[in-house]
Amino acid sequence: MSTLHLLLALLVSPTAHSLTRPEAVEFSKSRILGIVPHFSSLAYNCFEFEEECQIEPGSQSATIKWLNSEAAEHEPKIQFDSGAEKFLIDGAVRIAKTGRTWGAPVIFNEDLLAVETSPGNFEALGFFETLAILIHEYGHHQDFYLRQSGLRPLEHHELDLIAVRVVAYLKDRTRRLHLGPAEIPGLAPENSVNIYQIDREWYNGIRNKWSLIFVDSRAETKEISPELLLGLKCPLETDNGHITFRGEAYYAAFRQVRSPKISFSSQNLSVEQAVGAASAFCVDKFMGVFQVFDGYTDGMLRLQFNRNVRGLWEVNTNSSRFTATPPPDIHH
Repeated sequence: MSTLHLLLALLVSPTAHSLTRPEAVEFSKSRILGIVPHFSSLAYNCFEFEEECQIEPGSQSATIKWLNSEAAEHEPKIQFDSGAEKFLIDGAVRIAKTGRTWGAPVIFNEDLLAVETSPGNFEALGFFETLAILIHEYGHHQDFYLRQSGLRPLEHHELDLIAVRVVAYLKDRTRRLHLGPAEIPGLAPENSVNIYQIDREWYNGIRNKWSLIFVDSRAETKEISPELLLGLKCPLETDNGHITFRGEAYYAAFRQVRSPKISFSSQNLSVEQAVGAASAFCVDKFMGVFQVFDGYTDGMLRLQFNRNVRGLWEVNTNSSRFTATPPPDIHH
């Protein structure tokens, strides 16, 4: 994966945290397991609009869009192992390996999950670096669709370039809020928190934006959008004036996000960001999107963190919410 690491260095500037080697390996594992449930839908968004992703529609590279279908059919399997000889592929020791069929596990090389930045100081895999590795590995699973199309399998260097294109596409649509010593005096660098808002698009004849919000810390990497929207009200489904179902807010797009207000104590960390406007996706009980609407104004995105027993920051989803003035057509 050396080509991938070199290219990612041009796109990603992760915040280095000086950790011990076991801490960095643990941090990398946490990131991998936190991102894997979402990597396919993130990548698919890029392939839905191939030209913007710099991938030619219908091309060999575009077949990787099927990894989204694979993830729906097979829960991604992640395993960890060590030993250079187990990961020697095509003359190079790889950071991960997998088979060439849907459902095959992706096995990560624990020996390469920590990078020594100076003697005795290590760094974990970065957020977008982890995403790129997952796209590369699951790209190997798409050989069936390539053969059906009369195309050859993708080589490692081709998968590296595709992964970098996807990461570049997503980074252009990401707002990152870093909470470290510069923002919170007294906070240890290794206890920094990153909040990523990654804007996606959903196409049903009209391109609609929506946002995934990841909290990324040493304690966890977690996508928290559904928990943030529990307080929002969606329009009612009606039939001849009778209420049939009140939908639930499923995803939202946040716009005009302003500078954060941060409150910090020994046990609690609170972040508030004013949101000038937002739209929401509502789903029915069958998880079908029945209405997308604009109109939330004067919003506030509140994230609450607590220290866990290890002294690391974990998001408190019971206290984290997005609140806003609802559109005038919403019934209470």
